[in-house]
Amino acid sequence: MPLGALLPHDEDQAPRLVNLATLRDFQTAVGGYIEAVTIESPATTLFVDEDGKVKGSPVNRRATILWWLLVPQARHQDVLRGNIVLIGPPNKEGQSTDLPEELRHLLFDAKSFKIEVQTIDSQDTWSGNRQVFTDYFTAATSALSLADRWTTVELVRVVTTD
Repeated sequence: MPLGALLPHDEDQAPRLVNLATLRDFQTAVGGYIEAVTIESPATTLFVDEDGKVKGSPVNRRATILWWLLVPQARHQDVLRGNIVLIGPPNKEGQSTDLPEELRHLLFDAKSFKIEVQTIDSQDTWSGNRQVFTDYFTAATSALSLADRWTTVELVRVVTTD
């Protein structure tokens, strides 16, 4: 039974950890038939309602921001709609695994965050400043905005200050 994160589209509802034992658990969480969106680093899978766009489900801003941050090629190309489940990658038997500890810590345990960037001229180095955020998604939004404005930025990430 993998432990995952449910990111509700309604921002008045906090993300929460959920146990997902069956296909029905996944379908109930996203509100329909599931479609997997694979993220390579960290190895993660997002599950969305495959009919979310057809149904006109609301944009899930938090899930979209997380996806755009982890998959730069997706930025401004598409958005995620409805409630989203985030879990680990499938194991060798094809079974879902727990949300990676790194993401679990960022989304549920960490209390302060900073943005780091890699620029075109220093691709082996992550640089940041002293700005600290108290919310992961606020930091991620700021990181994406910075990447859009600063043309020499190759990659952005959000890390904890703890």
